[in-house]
Amino acid sequence: MKKSIIAFSIAALVFTASPAFAGNRGNESDAGKADFYKSERKQDQIKLLDRKLEKYNDDDNRSAFLIRGTIVSLSGNTLVVASTKLSGNIPNVTNGQITMTLASDARLKDSNKNQLTLADLTVGKSVMVSGTINGTVLTANTVMVEGVHQNRFMVKGTVASVGTGSLVVTATKSENVPNMTNNQATVVVNASTKITGDKNDNFTLSNIMAGDQVIVHGTVTGTTLTATNINLKSVKKVAYGKVTAKTDTSVTITNTVTGTSQTVPVSTDTKVTINGETKTATDIAVGDSGWVKFKTRAGVIVTKIINLFR
Repeated sequence: MKKSIIAFSIAALVFTASPAFAGNRGNESDAGKADFYKSERKQDQIKLLDRKLEKYNDDDNRSAFLIRGTIVSLSGNTLVVASTKLSGNIPNVTNGQITMTLASDARLKDSNKNQLTLADLTVGKSVMVSGTINGTVLTANTVMVEGVHQNRFMVKGTVASVGTGSLVVTATKSENVPNMTNNQATVVVNASTKITGDKNDNFTLSNIMAGDQVIVHGTVTGTTLTATNINLKSVKKVAYGKVTAKTDTSVTITNTVTGTSQTVPVSTDTKVTINGETKTATDIAVGDSGWVKFKTRAGVIVTKIINLFR
């Protein structure tokens, strides 16, 4: 249990410990102050983790490690890093260099949490590595490459349209997007693009619809954006009004002010209350008034709560 907690703490620090990882918010002066104080706090956290690691390593033969340095070489799954900072009882440090084995499921990220591949772990890049020690063998579970990667992008926002092999996203947040037009980015989607939902369920481009919320990561070639990962986010909505229609599997609620109607599905998982009492969908009647909470993703509506009065 202690080992799992420490490994989790290390992984968290790998993504937050350096001020270089912080976004640019506010004016430069305020951002500088914020980064300074963040850096101070993170350095204190690293020192605390160092002490925990030392105590943990004294308790038994198992240990965890945290290394910060530059990549010397990568051959197959063997990574060599010249360390500038390290924590844990690390064996076989030769001339400041540490050799470790990348776990088959090692998480490779950049400072913006974009997913990387082994090809991104090139000689000379600054990295933070965390993992476990078993005897003289170091296994790296997380590798984060520091700094800005000009060949990668991120865009978060609402899908404006879906085409054949592409989609257009109206951005609320973006990084390194060279071809933004009217706050919209066109992204190429190919067979290698991984499309997932909130619970890591898999989708295809045909599941994505205009209005869906997405976070897209990928590569930049010139002005072309190619998605490597698309995450479909659920959009929570509320509809207010009067029940104007119902079936065994759906309810339609119409806003009497705007005239807008919303039909939502009902299931055994839908929580129904009428006049404050717990009911079922069969108790709903045309003419009841109230509101419906539901969420949409990939064109699918899931109704969570129906609260009505009569």
